[in-house]
Amino acid sequence: MSLKEELLRYLEEHREAPVSGQLLAERLSVSRAAVWKAVKSLEEEGHRITAATNRGYQLEAASDVLTAQGVRYHLRPAYRDCAVLVERRVGSTNTQVKKLAADGAGGRTILLADEQTAGRGRMGRGFYSPALTGVYMSLLLRPETDSAQLPIITVAAAAAVCEAIEALTGLETQVKWVNDVLVGGRKVCGILTEAVSDFESGRTESVIVGIGVNVKTPPALFPAELREIAGSLLPASVSRNRLAAEIANRLFDYAADLPGRAYLEPYRRRLMVLGKRVRFYREGAWQSGRAVGLDGDGCLEVETPSGAVLLRAGEIRMEGEPI
Repeated sequence: MSLKEELLRYLEEHREAPVSGQLLAERLSVSRAAVWKAVKSLEEEGHRITAATNRGYQLEAASDVLTAQGVRYHLRPAYRDCAVLVERRVGSTNTQVKKLAADGAGGRTILLADEQTAGRGRMGRGFYSPALTGVYMSLLLRPETDSAQLPIITVAAAAAVCEAIEALTGLETQVKWVNDVLVGGRKVCGILTEAVSDFESGRTESVIVGIGVNVKTPPALFPAELREIAGSLLPASVSRNRLAAEIANRLFDYAADLPGRAYLEPYRRRLMVLGKRVRFYREGAWQSGRAVGLDGDGCLEVETPSGAVLLRAGEIRMEGEPI
């Protein structure tokens, strides 16, 4: 780890008060001049550091540069040895993590990016990922499960996102089955879960969970076609490092015991569609019915004029929502 990285980690761990240059020099076994140069280098990368005479250096509360050190600091001790990678710009974090999985990366690998140029959503759609305003992350899991369990992992991820947002911002979240998280009626998060399977055995070797959260995206920054449906966590303020870590903490907890289904009740409690009329695409046509429940596998139960339907995958539209 470079001096700059060690210094950043120390400042992340001591955000609550300034740390003297002398103490930093002693802890890092370098000169005070080397500390000063490392601080200047961090500032050039966008970190906001207060330097006060006779007090020392302190990361400002508003400093929100996405870093591996910042994320790792907020991970629970049980997860701090996992790989945390941060890129400034990628095409898609899911695509990047697929490559890591193919190269043998271990489970609980986290990749984050400041910007995605080809972010992907479900059904082949793009995910708008402007620079420096969101948490765009993919987590590599290696659960003991098969591809049939993919829907339940998406449910677990949505529950983790909702709980993390509420814990850190106080905002109330809702879920639109199966993978959209809303705040104030606007979508603030999308989730894309993909499996990497062994061709011969059909066994799922790894699962990649892509999560995109609009943290501080100004309304005017969204493309015109998204302004009526997309939103962000503004005006709430939260560190992107802390939010990413809190989502990972909760998802890793849930993934450790998928059969336990501990995530189902938090998910069901926030499911906005229950009791409402919805439309869904099935057998080559759009059909409609009333969403009446969620089964133990995260499938949506819909009552239609021709009988009950269990939706395992796909997506739905609320009554009156454009198809």
